[in-house]
Amino acid sequence: MKIQKIDPKRLKELRGKMSRQDLADKSSVSARQIARIEASTASATVRSHTVKRLASALGVDSEVLSGSKPADGAVRRHPSADKQLHLKIDSEVQLAYDLVEHSYPYSPGMKDIINWAPLFFVLLAEGSLAWRTRCLEKIDEAMKSLDVAATQQKHLYFTRYLTDVETGYWAEEDSIKKADICGETIRSDDSLMEFAGSNESFYGLNPFMAHLQKLSLEIEIKDKAFPVGIPGDPWDPFAYIYGFLKDELEEITGGSDNAEWALRFGDVRLSDIPEELMPGEEKDDHKNERVAWLEDRLSSESRAKLTLTI
Repeated sequence: MKIQKIDPKRLKELRGKMSRQDLADKSSVSARQIARIEASTASATVRSHTVKRLASALGVDSEVLSGSKPADGAVRRHPSADKQLHLKIDSEVQLAYDLVEHSYPYSPGMKDIINWAPLFFVLLAEGSLAWRTRCLEKIDEAMKSLDVAATQQKHLYFTRYLTDVETGYWAEEDSIKKADICGETIRSDDSLMEFAGSNESFYGLNPFMAHLQKLSLEIEIKDKAFPVGIPGDPWDPFAYIYGFLKDELEEITGGSDNAEWALRFGDVRLSDIPEELMPGEEKDDHKNERVAWLEDRLSSESRAKLTLTI
């Protein structure tokens, strides 16, 4: 865990007339933590991603916040350069962003990752469509081989009757042409779903998830990030897009289900956990205290949701 310092006076100076809550909304650092930093009599010790978030929200380099660079002459963006995203995200997705910052302390700031998200999506989407096209080419070759077999060996006449395969082939081809990355045109067709059968693999019904799963296996990061479901699945209130940094999350929660669900339900954020309770680089001296702290923050509403699923 990368630790950095913030000069409390410098933070107050840069915040100016902006309220703590406004800075909290813009940086995703809680107003309570901002108040704690500003109340420090000496440099406040915080995690590196906290510095990155605040610096990005204030439009300055991290070194300016720490006091190692003068505030005079600091490059400040024109207010019109930054736009506030008015978009609610699932608590699972917020946790994923928090885990990225926690697990990759030297990665670009969260604002940069959000800025890059459209590029990441296009690369994955086009990669999935290209992969599906290659899979379809193999099916086409197989159908042609069966047709040849029926022509050469009359007793194999049945290989000419590939109605189901052809139906699926045309549906998949049409889905690819429409850039339907999740196969919505296929999954919304009841006749095709009946033809697919009730015992088909879940991933098989969402080609984009299948492609992500394939990538995670190929680069051997299945324990870091892996697709687990379709968000908003009406049959599963706990369905979300991906599992994320499982080992890192388990280290923070100590394997406690209630501690983990407090984070998953958004009752508490990683940045809310007191610095002194977080795992150190070499040993974890405050595991039990941290787990108890997290468990205490699992709300009654969240507990009720969990009870309903048992």
